[in-house]
Amino acid sequence: MLSLVLGASTHSFELMLSAFILGLALGGLWIRWRIDSLAKPIIFLVGVQIAMGLLALCSLPLYDAMFDLMQSIVRALAKTESRYGLYLAASHAMALAIMLPATFVPE
Repeated sequence: MLSLVLGASTHSFELMLSAFILGLALGGLWIRWRIDSLAKPIIFLVGVQIAMGLLALCSLPLYDAMFDLMQSIVRALAKTESRYGLYLAASHAMALAIMLPATFVPE
């Protein structure tokens, strides 16, 4: 879905992949610190699955807004070599905003 916003380029793929992997890594680190203190791991797992689904649903309205945001970014940034870094940073921020919440939830 994000390739519709960010484009179908190699850079867009690496931005999405890095956002996904960062979310998994941060979620894994978070649960690593807390796994031993869980009294009922099965109940926690149920909560994690529900949270993942709810966060994925909550990202849909945000995803819809990303089209307008990307259009504004493209209009605001001149197509120069120096502005390309800003474009990539904005694209990565968009990918993180969409993907990080649902991928952070520890699996």
